[in-house]
Amino acid sequence: MTPAQSFIASATVKNQGNGSSPSTTLRYYRSTDSNISRSDTRLSIYKFSGLSSNGRFHKAVTLSAPIISGTYWIGACVDPVSGESNTTNNCSRGVPITVEQNTSSDTCPNDPNKESPGLCGCGISDVGFFRDISQSYWAFCPIQALYQEGITSGCGKGNFCPNEPVTRAQMAVFLERKMNEGTDILSRTHAIGIFNDVPRYHWAAKWIEALYNDGITTGCGKGNFCPDKPVTRAQMAIFLLKTIYGPSYRPGNAHGIFNDVPRYHWAAKWIEALYNDKITTGCSKGNFCPNKPVTRAQMAVFFSRAFK
Repeated sequence: MTPAQSFIASATVKNQGNGSSPSTTLRYYRSTDSNISRSDTRLSIYKFSGLSSNGRFHKAVTLSAPIISGTYWIGACVDPVSGESNTTNNCSRGVPITVEQNTSSDTCPNDPNKESPGLCGCGISDVGFFRDISQSYWAFCPIQALYQEGITSGCGKGNFCPNEPVTRAQMAVFLERKMNEGTDILSRTHAIGIFNDVPRYHWAAKWIEALYNDGITTGCGKGNFCPDKPVTRAQMAIFLLKTIYGPSYRPGNAHGIFNDVPRYHWAAKWIEALYNDKITTGCSKGNFCPNKPVTRAQMAVFFSRAFK
């Protein structure tokens, strides 16, 4: 297998209990040995509905090989559900893949995020998908990946609009597409008007309500979602970590890593967990800039690091 080569991985989940099981999440991982665990490198996630007794769920996903040569193991784990008595078999054994040495560059031009797999000089395509994103653009690789994975088609007229802020409605779409492997969930969901400011006919209503039903958001307060408000960097930390680890995830105590995020800041625990997971290094000079809006380019980089 060549660096960044695409391949298909599949896993089957079986409910071995006597009763039906609630919805849960299947997560794919890459390991350096055959023992797959949740501490390994996350590759993909997929949420699925509950299973009847002895019911099965099968999911195949397209993944990209690492850009560094060597032998790796690919496997999957399913999140435990309430009342599950035996969780020792929730992770599969790893299946080995071997990546051969490649003499081409393994990083993208001027990309500060050197760990993005399957992109430009490090993979997929050197030809940009968007008119306003040149190959020398600092976030070229992560933006290419978002398009390739079906997470975004841009902002219109062949552009990506990298410097525009990401709205809360747009973030709902991005996160749900990521959790559902880029597939369109609109055909199997229906909006019912959960939020006062997101009527059923709102263009993103189904995505927003799916995010609510998945436990990733409760809105912005007073029964509203604030779909047109920009997502701040602090809010982004919570969105990403709940998507990665599930709605019940709670980070550890904060220690005051960033100058502008004291330990008593409402999102300090989430922001520092994002830092500890190597998804962010801050905005500059020891700060995180928690109240600054996240741009579309920054969002692409966050995604490439969070779901690497």
